[in-house]
Amino acid sequence: SRADYGLTFAHSGNGRKWSTYGELNPLDNVRSDTGNSMMWDEELGLYRLATRLVDFDKGRGYIQLVRERMDSPWHEMILDLVFLPLLPEQQWREVDRYRVPDLSRQIYILQMQKYHQIYVAYVNMYERSENRAYLAFSRNGIDWDWQWVREGWRFLEAGGAGTFDEFGQMNISSPFLTMGDKHYLYYIGANSPHGAYIPPSDSPDPPYLALGLATIRLDGLACLELLEGQGELETKPFVCEGKSVEVNWEPKASQASLVVEVLDADGAVVPGFGAARFQAIEQDSCHAACVWSGATWAALRGKNVRLRFKLKGAGRLYSFCAMP
Repeated sequence: SRADYGLTFAHSGNGRKWSTYGELNPLDNVRSDTGNSMMWDEELGLYRLATRLVDFDKGRGYIQLVRERMDSPWHEMILDLVFLPLLPEQQWREVDRYRVPDLSRQIYILQMQKYHQIYVAYVNMYERSENRAYLAFSRNGIDWDWQWVREGWRFLEAGGAGTFDEFGQMNISSPFLTMGDKHYLYYIGANSPHGAYIPPSDSPDPPYLALGLATIRLDGLACLELLEGQGELETKPFVCEGKSVEVNWEPKASQASLVVEVLDADGAVVPGFGAARFQAIEQDSCHAACVWSGATWAALRGKNVRLRFKLKGAGRLYSFCAMP
């Protein structure tokens, strides 16, 4: 019932047997009817908790709360949330709230993770009896870029008519698992509209939920894509580090190539690091080395530089990285 909605915490020493902390709903101001997502933000030293709001008078959406860390070592808090009963409800601090009055399209829940200092949210949107997956990004975990959600750019696409996830991709695992040059994301797929998961006992073709696996290339959550012709992209100034630099580049057409120039902080090409000296990258690689004839990246260490990427032909640029 609506009166029973709330958020309860439990702890376990082995991941099998769980115990509550004696309070039925420590956060009884939270009205959630779906999953919850908690992440540990090691850099800021706090927990982030995202859950769904269910307020039938004001609309639905999600709420994000944070909780300051205790004096206990952070690894102990990850293994067993023993600190929770020591802190009352008011120690949770609300930092973000979003309500959707249009119930035909609403944020159902989001899972968060931090990837290379960027907060990534896997946003599960309820869309007219279907559950679809989108991405949102943030620099601080509070102010989110919802462009993918607004524009309808889905992160995971359904397999098609008759597949196990035709009507939904939900509860994406967070954080994802990385092995080699791939990220692995597990999710729940639904082969029937929302609300029809429990079939009549005599149904000849019952609906079901099943576990799905999606894979993307390393750093493949987002990219800058050139569809045709030529294009250029310049980074913001940054301090040169490491001995070399690699790019994650995927050509999408024959004869497509990538050339990289190094600029100084004012935007002028650094002598020896222009396009004429660069060995154009044409192969698909997550670790394509940037090589300039007669010059080395290490020689620029400690200087403020920019990179200019010059794309020719259809291709996708995912990331670049200075290597130690």
